[in-house]
Amino acid sequence: MAGRISSLAATYALEQYGTQNHCFTPAEFAERYRATFGDTPELQDLVAAAVPAVAK
Repeated sequence: MAGRISSLAATYALEQYGTQNHCFTPAEFAERYRATFGDTPELQDLVAAAVPAVAK
């Protein structure tokens, strides 16, 4: 799971010019994680920890 999160976060950085111009909300990150890796069990834990309102 750590590798997937790291690679997805790095993707946001690579898509923007410069090294610190990227940003995303926890909800955006969770949605992109789902689109990329599917609805995995660890995603539910990630969403519940980062965005309690979305997990419900």
